[in-house]
Amino acid sequence: FRQRRAGSQLENLREAERWLRRALANPERARDERRRTLTQNSLASVLRMLAAWPGQDPALLEEARRLLTEAVAASERFGPMFLHERARFLDTLGNLHLQLGQLDQALQFNRRAVAAARERLALVPGDREERRVWVTFKCHLARRLVLRGRRTDLREAVEVAAELRREAPDDLADEVGMCEALARRALGDPGRARAALEATRIEGIAPEHRAEYVDLLAAL
Repeated sequence: FRQRRAGSQLENLREAERWLRRALANPERARDERRRTLTQNSLASVLRMLAAWPGQDPALLEEARRLLTEAVAASERFGPMFLHERARFLDTLGNLHLQLGQLDQALQFNRRAVAAARERLALVPGDREERRVWVTFKCHLARRLVLRGRRTDLREAVEVAAELRREAPDDLADEVGMCEALARRALGDPGRARAALEATRIEGIAPEHRAEYVDLLAAL
């Protein structure tokens, strides 16, 4: 639905919801626990996005929370080869709590997502995609620490960004630079924040963060 014209996004989300609900109700899916958790995660993500539209039922978020909680619990039985899926469920659950305004809970789930992704990466250290996932989830952690804004949070966010500068693949370097700039600005170091931001390219910033990037550059 993200790849179709923007004007029909709500319609696309509703269509995705219908198909995912049908898949979840399928007896075959119920017998395959791993496939069921993947469907639960996908449906929860769609429900989160639907809930963000004006006039939508706020109960969608509670349903999404229940689906993700079930998926996380089930994923604990899947073994280490499926840690990347567990990490994804945990990160989505963190996003949900952020949407609900529950920042402390969002941070808790994000830390668990980072830990699961790191554990998975240790099993396949040369896997570029697993490294990208870990870096992405760790960037989420840095952003949420900045949002909470405690002094210790901001110092940790800067440390996270410094670690990721060493570890991130080249195609995520700009996202990491923006995370560092956000953290340094919040910590009261605008000079180093601007230096970090000027070393990035807007083309390397995810589309949903580009307006924030421009605002941050103007503010610095």
